[in-house]
Amino acid sequence: MSRFRIRMRVQGLEVEVDGTRDDAPAIAHNLSRQFAGLLEPAAHIVEGDVEGDGNGRATAVATAEPAVRARSARKGRRAVPARTSGDGAAEVTWKHDPAKWGSPQQAWSASDKALWLLYVSGQEAQVNDMSSTTIASTFNRLFRQAGMIRAGNLPRDLGRLKTQAPALVGEDATKTPTTWFLTIEGTKKAEDLIKQARGQTPGSS
Repeated sequence: MSRFRIRMRVQGLEVEVDGTRDDAPAIAHNLSRQFAGLLEPAAHIVEGDVEGDGNGRATAVATAEPAVRARSARKGRRAVPARTSGDGAAEVTWKHDPAKWGSPQQAWSASDKALWLLYVSGQEAQVNDMSSTTIASTFNRLFRQAGMIRAGNLPRDLGRLKTQAPALVGEDATKTPTTWFLTIEGTKKAEDLIKQARGQTPGSS
């Protein structure tokens, strides 16, 4: 019986794997194929089919390539984040009609801007309640020229409107994050603001 001895030394081998738990089976499979490709020339020697180094290296590269493609494809998918608004809610938008609703004034307080926005959004987009973050992001996106609303201060400002008598806004704490909506008195105040925005005198018909 003939005998043989094969010695293989791999210098500078470094393997780096980046993935999730779901990627583990595919990564393990591709790594096993890669190492099988490196050992394939030795198997040809044992069977008597001696191939040149060029063929051996080509085989190893060919088996390693799918692993690289699979890793890069998964990294590409993970690199694309989901696009949401600041609090995860859908963005509120509509085609604004200044002739109908006027334009918000820079001199208004942040709470007045919020009241006006809640009223107009309810009429135009059928969105009657919003979180403070959505109110600020919607106003700043659609009416930036009227002055930015600071989202961090809005809960405090709306909280004051909620606790005054009569209250101008209500708060729905059953939602996460909580949302704000106009009360009857808040609706009246918003209608006066719309008259101001249209250049009319508050209280006039």
